[in-house]
Amino acid sequence: MFENEGQSCWESTAQLPSFPALDRSLEVDAVIVGGGIAGITTAYLLKQAGLRVALLERRRCGSGQTGRSTAHLTAIADQPLATLVDELGTASARTLWEAGFAAVARVRAEIRDARINCQFAWVRGCLHASSSDEVRQRASLTEEAVAAHALGIEAAYVDAVPGLGVPGVLFDGQARLHPLRYLTVLLESIDGNGSLVAEHTEVDRLDADRRVVYVGRHQVRAPFIFCATHVPLPDVLDLAPHLRSSLSTSTTYVVAGTAPQGPLDEGLYWEHRHRSYEYLRIDREDGQDDVVVFGGLDHPGDSAAAGDRYSRLERRLRQRLPGVRIEHRWSGTVVESVDGRPCIGEVAPGIYLAAGFGGNGMSYGTLAAMMAVEAVRGGRSAWADLFDPSRFSDHPREPDASSAAAPSGHVTGRRPHATVA
Repeated sequence: MFENEGQSCWESTAQLPSFPALDRSLEVDAVIVGGGIAGITTAYLLKQAGLRVALLERRRCGSGQTGRSTAHLTAIADQPLATLVDELGTASARTLWEAGFAAVARVRAEIRDARINCQFAWVRGCLHASSSDEVRQRASLTEEAVAAHALGIEAAYVDAVPGLGVPGVLFDGQARLHPLRYLTVLLESIDGNGSLVAEHTEVDRLDADRRVVYVGRHQVRAPFIFCATHVPLPDVLDLAPHLRSSLSTSTTYVVAGTAPQGPLDEGLYWEHRHRSYEYLRIDREDGQDDVVVFGGLDHPGDSAAAGDRYSRLERRLRQRLPGVRIEHRWSGTVVESVDGRPCIGEVAPGIYLAAGFGGNGMSYGTLAAMMAVEAVRGGRSAWADLFDPSRFSDHPREPDASSAAAPSGHVTGRRPHATVA
């Protein structure tokens, strides 16, 4: 077995604080179910606002998909900008971009204010053609740069991305960080003074009418319940049954290691194609080897069909960076909505949902927390309509045997799908 099989490079270099399981019933101002970036950030922000919160995690905080993310902190949506403009119109497409950037800016503000040492850096994002299809993709990448300029987004089309030699679009103002080192500081600020964090605490049932979360023989009551689990709780899906066919899962694979500094610039890279989508992150520090995180080869469902995907990723990475030394490999689960936008909002009075972040978990998880805090205060976010889970209720996607057996790519141009059960 590979030395660090199944362990992400973040999990091996950070140790989050631990908390005991829930041992009593209680009443608080807000219950947050799920200890990933969305849940931890929500609990942190609500605690900062003076509310009593209970953060419940069925395993360890940060042990789910947040700890297995590649942590691209980006405002760039999975959907092409040209597609967003066609589907949403110019104003809403611009609002979607602003939402992502607001989340990036919020993370940066928390890092600055709390002086968090989490390897944060502003970097450039690059959407590029695949070497096997660069001629056909040149036109669509040019269109992407034109759409960006029309929306007031700083982007530049280049015929040859440095170090790759294929066409691409460069976006400034993106970022990267060590997700678990960032969340460690937020998590340490939540427990105490009427608030608590409970790990190894699995929610058995949620009563939306009574606003009660049941954990074994204990009950947690709150006027606000936020479901921040990667896959929504069954009781939450019962409140919004249209989401069962509008959210889907796929498994993605990641390898990580170090490499001598080479022709590829530090930054975030994504391929512009429908199948075998790949993404690369290069972290660079003066006088040190680059840290390289490379993922993709997604497929519907769970990791039972892993096959030789790690080996394929390693071969492709070595073609780009011949001196790379692979030290970690792991898989993760991606949840997306049928239109590529996350589902963030109320599904019943006082019951809030955040799911379907796709490849933008760091930014959309933070955005969900920002929107949740505004909802608790009685306000309505400027992004509420774009991400409202009820947008699928009038026209849910009907699952059928053919789509389950052989899913096809959808409008985001990222991944095939398997319906959330």
